[in-house]
Amino acid sequence: MDGDNSTLLASGGTTTFPFCSPDGQWVFFRRLGSAGPPTIWRVPTGGGEPKELTREFAYYPAVSPDGSWVAFFSPSETKVRLLVIPSAGGPPIKTFDVAPETDYLIFSEIVRWTADGRYLAYIKNDGDTSNIWGQPFAGGAQRRLTNFDAERIFSFAWSPDGKQLAVARGQYNRQIVLIEDFR
Repeated sequence: MDGDNSTLLASGGTTTFPFCSPDGQWVFFRRLGSAGPPTIWRVPTGGGEPKELTREFAYYPAVSPDGSWVAFFSPSETKVRLLVIPSAGGPPIKTFDVAPETDYLIFSEIVRWTADGRYLAYIKNDGDTSNIWGQPFAGGAQRRLTNFDAERIFSFAWSPDGKQLAVARGQYNRQIVLIEDFR
């Protein structure tokens, strides 16, 4: 915790959004290299060679509670899809058409597993109001998980037992102001 004995796990390219596996054995992250889109990688927490898990363009990775799966949003030519791949790598085993509807994609690229692993939760916007929706991992219709009637959601996280939800919410300030007469 004090920074002593640190170990470099990955270098080269831009590495962002690290996420530890539930068993603490792996760090998953997004890497943008000099060629191609940002993709999902993993590396052992004790050090070793990072492994690219998919060639799919990827936003923030989320590892399932049992450590078996990695979910992420991925843009295609026409829309953004929610993909799930094995945590050891490989092609998507599930593709969900639950594209976030937003004009601020940086806040809607977030996907989280519910504590029981039954749902993939994500932010969905309706005008200036956001709510968290759940896509059943087994398939089926999306389900609204929150019932907010105002403000945007910027981020969210479940407690480990899944009984509490922390949500960062607010409004965007979209006003243009002219400031004159600086001295």
